[in-house]
Amino acid sequence: MEPSIAPSADASTPDARLAKATPGSTVVLFTSVGERLTGKLFVYDSSTKSLGLEVQHPSSYYTILNASHITLESITPADAKFSYPTTPSQQQIEQREKRAVAERQAQARRIGKNVSSDAQRLFDALSKTVPCEWEEQAIIVMSTVRIAPPYTNVAVVSGSKAPPAQLERVRKMLMGERQRLHLT
Repeated sequence: MEPSIAPSADASTPDARLAKATPGSTVVLFTSVGERLTGKLFVYDSSTKSLGLEVQHPSSYYTILNASHITLESITPADAKFSYPTTPSQQQIEQREKRAVAERQAQARRIGKNVSSDAQRLFDALSKTVPCEWEEQAIIVMSTVRIAPPYTNVAVVSGSKAPPAQLERVRKMLMGERQRLHLT
């Protein structure tokens, strides 16, 4: 059993006991509503009497509590393995940013310009099944089939690359989605 930081005559308040604890110490406490929490001390700020705790129940999350509103049960000193979470490198941050920008650009390309809400709903429904993109007001399906306004089977035309079976498949999908969306 590991030693605990027990209350003493001069350190009976949670504030005083937490001030002596080191990051990574295991803290067992009760909140003002009676909830029992066990976690690793991440940070303690004596000026605001706030503690950051990493709780592992049932999955890991962080919480910030005011020491004035808790009752400490025990504090077990940190083991040597404790380390703060690592800060991502500049390269990792730039990669994350590039991915986020690319995702937002892809989302923006999926929104038609100067199209009706029904056309956008059709596009969204079709794009769940097959690759679609906007070309002005026309929906391009699988890079070879074009659906022009008013987005009916008559408006489905194929480029020279599309086999007839693909054209029929898109017509059937369009008809089914129009019925499902009550656009008939």
